[in-house]
Amino acid sequence: MLGSEYLTDNLEVMDKIAAQINIDMVGRESIDTIYSIGSEKITAEMKTIVEDANARTSGFFLNYKFDDPNDPNKFYERSDHYNYAKRGIPIVFFYDYMTEDYHKESDEVDKINFDKIKKVADLVYETALRISNLNHKLGEAVTEEEEIFGN
Repeated sequence: MLGSEYLTDNLEVMDKIAAQINIDMVGRESIDTIYSIGSEKITAEMKTIVEDANARTSGFFLNYKFDDPNDPNKFYERSDHYNYAKRGIPIVFFYDYMTEDYHKESDEVDKINFDKIKKVADLVYETALRISNLNHKLGEAVTEEEEIFGN
Protein backbone atom coordinates (compact mmCIF):
# COMPACT_ATOMS: atom_id res chain seq x y z
CA MET A 1 0.00 0.00 0.00
CA LEU A 2 2.96 2.33 0.43
CA GLY A 3 3.62 2.40 -3.31
CA SER A 4 0.02 3.16 -4.27
CA GLU A 5 -0.15 5.78 -1.53
CA TYR A 6 2.96 7.49 -2.86
CA LEU A 7 1.68 7.32 -6.43
CA THR A 8 -1.77 8.67 -5.64
CA ASP A 9 -0.28 11.43 -3.49
CA ASN A 10 2.22 12.53 -6.13
CA LEU A 11 0.93 11.71 -9.62
CA GLU A 12 0.04 14.96 -11.34
CA VAL A 13 -2.58 13.38 -13.59
CA MET A 14 -4.72 11.63 -10.97
CA ASP A 15 -7.77 13.37 -12.44
CA LYS A 16 -7.16 11.44 -15.69
CA ILE A 17 -7.39 7.99 -14.07
CA ALA A 18 -10.74 6.43 -14.96
CA ALA A 19 -10.65 3.45 -12.61
CA GLN A 20 -8.39 1.07 -10.73
CA ILE A 21 -8.65 -2.72 -11.02
CA ASN A 22 -6.78 -4.64 -8.34
CA ILE A 23 -6.09 -8.38 -8.28
CA ASP A 24 -4.41 -10.35 -5.52
CA MET A 25 -3.97 -14.06 -4.89
CA VAL A 26 -6.38 -15.08 -7.66
CA GLY A 27 -4.92 -18.42 -8.73
CA ARG A 28 -6.19 -20.63 -5.96
CA GLU A 29 -9.44 -21.76 -4.39
CA SER A 30 -12.50 -22.63 -6.56
CA ILE A 31 -12.16 -22.09 -10.31
CA ASP A 32 -15.79 -20.99 -10.43
CA THR A 33 -15.75 -18.27 -7.74
CA ILE A 34 -13.92 -14.99 -7.17
CA TYR A 35 -14.47 -12.35 -4.52
CA SER A 36 -15.37 -8.97 -5.95
CA ILE A 37 -14.75 -6.18 -3.49
CA GLY A 38 -15.72 -2.50 -3.65
CA SER A 39 -17.19 -2.38 -7.14
CA GLU A 40 -20.16 -0.24 -6.12
CA LYS A 41 -18.68 1.77 -3.27
CA ILE A 42 -17.86 4.74 -5.54
CA THR A 43 -20.38 4.13 -8.32
CA ALA A 44 -22.85 1.33 -9.06
CA GLU A 45 -21.84 1.64 -12.71
CA MET A 46 -18.57 -0.17 -11.96
CA LYS A 47 -20.45 -3.16 -10.54
CA THR A 48 -22.72 -3.23 -13.60
CA ILE A 49 -19.70 -3.22 -15.93
CA VAL A 50 -17.96 -5.97 -13.96
CA GLU A 51 -21.06 -8.15 -13.91
CA ASP A 52 -21.65 -7.70 -17.64
CA ALA A 53 -17.98 -8.37 -18.44
CA ASN A 54 -18.09 -11.46 -16.24
CA ALA A 55 -21.23 -12.76 -17.95
CA ARG A 56 -19.56 -12.40 -21.35
CA THR A 57 -16.19 -13.89 -20.37
CA SER A 58 -15.45 -15.89 -17.24
CA GLY A 59 -18.85 -16.73 -15.76
CA PHE A 60 -17.58 -16.57 -12.20
CA PHE A 61 -19.86 -16.59 -9.22
CA LEU A 62 -18.96 -13.10 -7.99
CA ASN A 63 -18.96 -13.26 -4.21
CA TYR A 64 -19.59 -9.90 -2.53
CA LYS A 65 -19.18 -11.18 1.04
CA PHE A 66 -16.33 -8.78 1.81
CA ASP A 67 -18.35 -5.72 0.79
CA ASP A 68 -20.22 -5.99 4.07
CA PRO A 69 -19.19 -2.89 6.06
CA ASN A 70 -19.20 -5.04 9.21
CA ASP A 71 -16.83 -7.66 7.80
CA PRO A 72 -13.94 -7.88 10.30
CA ASN A 73 -11.35 -8.46 7.53
CA LYS A 74 -11.87 -4.97 6.09
CA PHE A 75 -10.30 -6.03 2.76
CA TYR A 76 -11.73 -2.95 1.05
CA GLU A 77 -9.38 -0.82 3.14
CA ARG A 78 -6.36 -3.14 3.06
CA SER A 79 -4.94 -3.18 -0.46
CA ASP A 80 -3.57 -0.87 -3.16
CA HIS A 81 -6.99 0.01 -4.63
CA TYR A 82 -7.96 1.82 -1.43
CA ASN A 83 -5.64 4.75 -2.07
CA TYR A 84 -7.45 5.33 -5.37
CA ALA A 85 -10.88 4.92 -3.80
CA LYS A 86 -10.02 7.53 -1.15
CA ARG A 87 -9.64 9.96 -4.04
CA GLY A 88 -13.03 9.07 -5.55
CA ILE A 89 -11.66 6.83 -8.31
CA PRO A 90 -13.93 3.81 -8.92
CA ILE A 91 -12.25 0.51 -8.06
CA VAL A 92 -12.84 -3.21 -8.12
CA PHE A 93 -10.70 -5.70 -6.23
CA PHE A 94 -10.69 -9.35 -7.29
CA TYR A 95 -9.44 -11.67 -4.57
CA ASP A 96 -9.35 -15.40 -3.77
CA TYR A 97 -9.17 -15.33 0.04
CA MET A 98 -6.43 -17.92 -0.03
CA THR A 99 -5.15 -18.05 3.55
CA GLU A 100 -3.40 -21.41 3.82
CA ASP A 101 -0.11 -20.31 2.20
CA TYR A 102 -0.50 -16.52 2.22
CA HIS A 103 2.94 -14.93 2.71
CA LYS A 104 4.46 -18.29 3.60
CA GLU A 105 7.26 -20.33 2.07
CA SER A 106 4.68 -23.06 1.37
CA ASP A 107 3.13 -20.89 -1.39
CA GLU A 108 4.62 -22.85 -4.29
CA VAL A 109 3.95 -22.47 -8.00
CA ASP A 110 2.57 -26.00 -8.33
CA LYS A 111 -0.43 -24.92 -6.22
CA ILE A 112 -1.49 -22.26 -8.73
CA ASN A 113 -4.53 -22.92 -10.88
CA PHE A 114 -3.45 -21.31 -14.16
CA ASP A 115 -6.87 -21.90 -15.75
CA LYS A 116 -8.38 -19.73 -13.04
CA ILE A 117 -5.75 -17.04 -13.57
CA LYS A 118 -6.67 -17.04 -17.28
CA LYS A 119 -10.36 -16.59 -16.37
CA VAL A 120 -9.49 -13.69 -14.06
CA ALA A 121 -7.29 -12.10 -16.75
CA ASP A 122 -10.16 -12.35 -19.25
CA LEU A 123 -12.51 -10.68 -16.76
CA VAL A 124 -10.02 -7.90 -15.97
CA TYR A 125 -9.32 -7.29 -19.67
CA GLU A 126 -13.01 -7.10 -20.58
CA THR A 127 -13.76 -4.83 -17.60
CA ALA A 128 -10.89 -2.47 -18.51
CA LEU A 129 -11.91 -2.46 -22.17
CA ARG A 130 -15.49 -1.52 -21.32
CA ILE A 131 -14.36 1.28 -19.00
CA SER A 132 -11.93 2.64 -21.60
CA ASN A 133 -14.66 2.70 -24.25
CA LEU A 134 -17.19 4.64 -22.19
CA ASN A 135 -18.22 7.96 -23.70
CA HIS A 136 -18.34 9.50 -20.22
CA LYS A 137 -16.35 9.36 -17.02
CA LEU A 138 -17.24 6.29 -14.98
CA GLY A 139 -19.97 7.19 -12.52
CA GLU A 140 -21.00 10.46 -14.19
CA ALA A 141 -24.63 10.85 -15.04
CA VAL A 142 -25.35 10.71 -18.75
CA THR A 143 -28.41 11.78 -20.64
CA GLU A 144 -30.56 9.25 -22.47
CA GLU A 145 -29.40 10.78 -25.75
CA GLU A 146 -25.74 10.24 -24.79
CA GLU A 147 -26.48 6.60 -23.94
CA ILE A 148 -28.18 6.03 -27.28
CA PHE A 149 -25.90 8.04 -29.56
CA GLY A 150 -22.63 7.93 -27.65
CA ASN A 151 -22.22 11.71 -27.68
